[in-house]
Amino acid sequence: MKNFYLLIICLGFLFPSNIFGDNKVKQKFLSPAGKYEVVFTEIEQRKFTKQFETGVDDVNHIIYRIDFLDKRTNTLLTSVKYTDVYGFDSEKQTPIKYLFNGMTWSPKEDFVILPEEGWASAPGTVATAVIALNPRLPWKESRFAFDKFLWIDDFNVIGDRHDDCCYEIGRFDGATGEDVPVKECKSPIGYELISVQNKKAFIRQVTDNCRERDLPLICFWYDLVTQKEKRASCPVNKDKEKKPEKKPVSEKKAIKRKM
Repeated sequence: MKNFYLLIICLGFLFPSNIFGDNKVKQKFLSPAGKYEVVFTEIEQRKFTKQFETGVDDVNHIIYRIDFLDKRTNTLLTSVKYTDVYGFDSEKQTPIKYLFNGMTWSPKEDFVILPEEGWASAPGTVATAVIALNPRLPWKESRFAFDKFLWIDDFNVIGDRHDDCCYEIGRFDGATGEDVPVKECKSPIGYELISVQNKKAFIRQVTDNCRERDLPLICFWYDLVTQKEKRASCPVNKDKEKKPEKKPVSEKKAIKRKM
C-alpha cells in the first residue's frame, strides 16, 4: 500500500494536469441564450517593473485562451487568444466576469464580438475581434470596428466610425464576415447614423474636425437594399452645429501620440 501511494505522488509530479487537473486559472460562463459554454484559461501574465520603458507595448497585461463549446454536445467549436491590457488604467487585472460581460452576442448567437483589448492606438475607432460560432458560417474570425452600432437583422450590424478627418457609416455582414461600406466620408463631409428600421438607415450629414466649414443640415433615409436615398426632416432635438460624440483620448492613446 505504501508503494502505491508513492507511485501516485510520483505520477502527480510528472503529470500534474492529467492526474489532479489543469492548474491554470480557469473560469466558465454560459452564453445569454445558453447555447455555449465559454471558458477563460489564463495562458500568461506579463508585468513590467517600469512600464513603457522600451515602448508603448511594455504595459501590464494577461493573455487568455477563450474556448467556446457547444453546451448540448460539449464539443469544442473554436478557441481564440485574447489579451486583457489593464496596465494603462489599473494596477489590477480586469475581473474575468467583466471581460465576459463585455462580449456582444448576435441575436441568435451565430457570432460574438469580443471587447476591445486595450492596446495603445491612434485616436479613432478601434477594431476588435468577432468570432463565428455557427458551424455553417463560411468564416471563422473577422474584425469589427464601430463606435456605436445597431442591429439590422440577426446577421447584419450597421454603425459609426469616427476619426478626425473621416466620419463614416459601415455595415458588418455576419453571413460572410465582411465589412461593407454604407456611406463613406468625403472630408469635410461625413455621416452619422441616427436610427435603423425595416432595412433603412436614417442618416445625418455632418462635418469632420479637419476643416471648419458651414454645411446645410441634411438628413435622409438610406435603403440598405437598393442603396437609394430619400431626403427627410432632421430631428428637432439635434443641434445643427453638434458633431458626433467622440470618445475622449485615453492615457494609452496619449502615450502613443508622444512616441
